[in-house]
Amino acid sequence: MKTILFIFLFSFSCLWKAAPQSKDLYKGSEPAPTNVPGQDFPRIDSLSRVIFRVEAPDAQKVQVDILKVYDMLKGDDGVWTVTTNTLPPGFHYYYLMIDGYRFADPAKKYPVLYLQHGMGEDRTGWVTQGKLNIIMDNLIADGKATPMIVVVSDGGIAKMFKPKPGEDVNEARKQFGADFTPFLLNEVIPYTEKNFRVIADRDHRAMAGLSWGGYQSFQIVLNNLDKFAYLGGFSGAGMFNPEKDLKTVYNGVFSDPEKFYHEMHVFFLGVGSEEGIRIKSLSDALTRAGIKNTYYVSEGTAHEWLTWRRCLYQFAPLLFNN
Repeated sequence: MKTILFIFLFSFSCLWKAAPQSKDLYKGSEPAPTNVPGQDFPRIDSLSRVIFRVEAPDAQKVQVDILKVYDMLKGDDGVWTVTTNTLPPGFHYYYLMIDGYRFADPAKKYPVLYLQHGMGEDRTGWVTQGKLNIIMDNLIADGKATPMIVVVSDGGIAKMFKPKPGEDVNEARKQFGADFTPFLLNEVIPYTEKNFRVIADRDHRAMAGLSWGGYQSFQIVLNNLDKFAYLGGFSGAGMFNPEKDLKTVYNGVFSDPEKFYHEMHVFFLGVGSEEGIRIKSLSDALTRAGIKNTYYVSEGTAHEWLTWRRCLYQFAPLLFNN
């Protein structure tokens, strides 16, 4: 497997280290909506000013950069504070600067979306053709999606599927790209959670993929619901007959709709309107069986990147809202 490509999307987040404070001092303000749960700062007041607090008793100079650089004032308790000017509505990046060192707020942790390419492509597909960074930055800037880290990695399917002479086609299909499952579970996810600020539990871990990457996502997520709570298939899903096998595939994950409903926070199926009825048939069969799913149709598109960009645009806002 090839080197993983990481894309980081930072939010308007929390302070470096929370300091004790009297909430009476900040009446008329409220925590920023993207703060880590339980963190009171930064706060936004009724005039759209932002209040920052940083505990750094040994620092000589602390600043915050948010549209402009603000010098923070140090109190006798070693806590630095500042209130910004009124900020325009919308999403804002900020950085802390302590004694000249500039960095993103290290107290914020993020959920993760593992996003896969399709057959005949590699880890660069979502970046170069999928416009992943543009889509996600705009969604987050508009407040439509939760800030998250997106990880794209090589799914081992750069070559087109072609069974060898005399080989069983069904068995060959099962093995095509199958090495990606242990690679993701045993290497990619542990590496991500060791080296980056992520929330390492199933409720903050999602996976989606297009075409064959959707098939890989189904194989991984539905066989590992202890690790994932969100699943998206963009023109790709499981290879089974939903009319016959629905209650037995993936170790019977669909046999108990109530249990599946509580375990799977988002189950998304997207497809281009010109791609045929397979994904629609799967969605209908799931619905009849009591399996809640979100079905999306990209009008006027086929098995192509415009379909998959639109699917991501619809899927990402559904994530990590529970």
